[in-house]
Amino acid sequence: MNLNRRLLYRNIAGALLWGFLFLVLILSVRSVNTVNKTGEIAATAITRQQEKTLNEVREVARAFAVEWATWNGSQENYGRRLAAFLKQGTTLPQPAEAIQEVSSSSVIGVQEIDPDLYRVKVLLHTRRLTPVNTGEVHETLVAITRKDLEDLRSQETIDTENTQGWVDQLICVETVVNRAEDPPTIAGMPVLIAETQEKGSLLKTDCTKIASPEIVTFVNQFLTLYYSGQPLNQFIVAEADIQPLAGEWKLESVSRVQADDEKQPGKLLVEAIVSGPGIGALNQILYIKLHPGEGNGYLIEDIGSGL
Repeated sequence: MNLNRRLLYRNIAGALLWGFLFLVLILSVRSVNTVNKTGEIAATAITRQQEKTLNEVREVARAFAVEWATWNGSQENYGRRLAAFLKQGTTLPQPAEAIQEVSSSSVIGVQEIDPDLYRVKVLLHTRRLTPVNTGEVHETLVAITRKDLEDLRSQETIDTENTQGWVDQLICVETVVNRAEDPPTIAGMPVLIAETQEKGSLLKTDCTKIASPEIVTFVNQFLTLYYSGQPLNQFIVAEADIQPLAGEWKLESVSRVQADDEKQPGKLLVEAIVSGPGIGALNQILYIKLHPGEGNGYLIEDIGSGL
């Protein structure tokens, strides 16, 4: 009887010991998982300083994009507004040949490309003075010019064939903000891109060489399709996320194409003039990243704003 009782107690004690060890093991695994998850959260969490930095970058890019896209016909006024965001000595861009105001703006993407450099995508809702038929827009949106008022005073008929009205337009641009300056400055002029296009990866480029005639022709062909919203399959690498622009943009001319290397160019600096509804000319300075194609040809890997 005593022997059986001892065996029973021993079995109970053994069961309790194994149960305790099993419980310790489970708690240890849970502790490790908790630590790992906490580490992952900490690694991906944004600090207050990072949040402050991003907010600062977003606001500078948004405010500059609004000023850049506000065209009132005064070059002096345009230059004074933009100079507040640019590093001293930076060449001021020319305003577009158009009258446009910005109704609203929002930042839809921020990408850190360097400790102090950020590419920012801004969506602008604009109203642009555009030639229209009087039946196409509400009468309150038809612009009355000084000449129209003078014609009314002299009891002459107003020219309805050349009527202009305020037409809503959506513009998506990408710019580069440099946080190394205090306050932060704009390092890359706004470039027109598709709203659905991912942010690119171009960094500072050294494009000081004159591009070959073949490259210039290639760029002209690509930008003609890019601005007119045509398929780009034959000009871009398969994995590139480059979308043609939606809207009625048109490439008018390419005034400058410079490369980082004369024989084997990898990056291009391009200056072009485009037009659109109500816009006679809009200057664009953009960067293109090239990828070797078949034979001696090239394909485009990236396009956007750069330094």
